[in-house]
Amino acid sequence: MSILIISEKPSAARKIADALSGGHARTMGKGKVKYLEFVLGGTQVRVAAAVGHIYGLKQAQPGQGYPVFDIQWAPSHEFQKGSDYTKDYLSVLKSLAKDADEVVNACDYDTEGALIGFKIIQFNAFGKKTSRMKFSTLTSAELKKAFETRGPLDVSMAQAGEARHELDWLWGINASRALMSAIKKAGIFRILSVGRVQGPALAVLAQREREIAAFRPEPYWQLFAHVAEAPFEHVHGKFFDELEAQGVFDRSSKDGSVKSVQATKIKQKAPTPFDLTTLQMEAYRCFGFTPTQTLQFAQNLYEDSLISYPRTSSQKLPAQLDLPRIVGQLALQPAYQPLADQLITQKRFTPADGAKEDPAHPARSRPSSTI
Repeated sequence: MSILIISEKPSAARKIADALSGGHARTMGKGKVKYLEFVLGGTQVRVAAAVGHIYGLKQAQPGQGYPVFDIQWAPSHEFQKGSDYTKDYLSVLKSLAKDADEVVNACDYDTEGALIGFKIIQFNAFGKKTSRMKFSTLTSAELKKAFETRGPLDVSMAQAGEARHELDWLWGINASRALMSAIKKAGIFRILSVGRVQGPALAVLAQREREIAAFRPEPYWQLFAHVAEAPFEHVHGKFFDELEAQGVFDRSSKDGSVKSVQATKIKQKAPTPFDLTTLQMEAYRCFGFTPTQTLQFAQNLYEDSLISYPRTSSQKLPAQLDLPRIVGQLALQPAYQPLADQLITQKRFTPADGAKEDPAHPARSRPSSTI
């Protein structure tokens, strides 16, 4: 009995193999592409990595006309520039899948991960026993549980990924060729592209640029009273008539007094866990990180088992993250000890979940066994 586990990246393959083998997996293979091998309960287990999408879409018949609707899935290295490096990874996966009795998709538990593993299995392990490992963190405990409780392939999620890629291709290629054909008739030769997201985004930007170009500034005046260095704006707000503003100013006294003070207590809800978008916004506000930088930092932390999977729209933390354990570890850090001790004493381990939910991935968290 032999099992092949397919991961999305080499770093994830190492994490999975170490978790399931207790750190005793052997590195196998020749050349640049390696895989990991160990025995688990009398079963030979091999863990091999893809490098993202090893299969992609191409036009079934050559040509540059449009519209084109005849497309097919094929190995990326056969038609995509810059994908030559995927050829050796695919070769290793083909060989291992041929010898395996069961093939497990252990790519990231999202639409793209489902599709990456599904395509490898579809073309290289058809008819074999298949299963799916589902995990949101690369901690040993969760990876072991994901393997022990693996279930059927998430075919619906993979098909959703197929549909998205196919629609992107059909829309993007045909619209781009139509656009280039149109400007060519006007005597302009230029490579242009338009896509399902790119096109509407450019339309929004173009409309906004027109509004900016059409804007005509209009001067206005405001009146402020400064009391103990606190500025108070006149109730009228902005004055677009200078004479009116000057008249109000002339009628104003230089002496003022506070007639009443009102104090209100409000109960402020704790901030919700980060989804990717709010994480990127906060990282830019606090540190000036671009969204791409933040995503890369988060991806690195995920691969080091320090946070859960970063590409999520969820604002909810699941119970399986074991929040009491995480808070207990935070209490070992002097900077967090007072606050963590309060939570432990009061047994407050219920997160302030937000409204957004992603069934595949929880919000940002720190589930590592070490801080």
